[in-house]
Amino acid sequence: MRQFTNDDLFNCCEHYAEPNWRDFTSLQLLGCKAIAPQEGSLDMQAVALREFLNDGKYVLQGLGRDRAEFFTVYGIREGSHAQAITSINELASAAMVLKELARRSGLAAHVLC
Repeated sequence: MRQFTNDDLFNCCEHYAEPNWRDFTSLQLLGCKAIAPQEGSLDMQAVALREFLNDGKYVLQGLGRDRAEFFTVYGIREGSHAQAITSINELASAAMVLKELARRSGLAAHVLC
């Protein structure tokens, strides 16, 4: 069984700390891509959500695996609000991380890419 570090599992969380799993109703794995605002329309039909990065780029979320540059596991809160838990460059690794987070949290996990 693979050993995961907090950097693997919680690289989008403050201080790489495991979140309070009671705050979430499920986990989702989404395909993502970072783009600068001028790189096209931010209202793309395939994009479910978007968030602003510190470097002035947006993360387009909800992309298919063929269009994604990286993959992010989100904790889903009541009302469909999402919190990024960790981002991974490769889909196979992201799927393993999602499985581990589901095991730790006891939450249902869904791959949406």
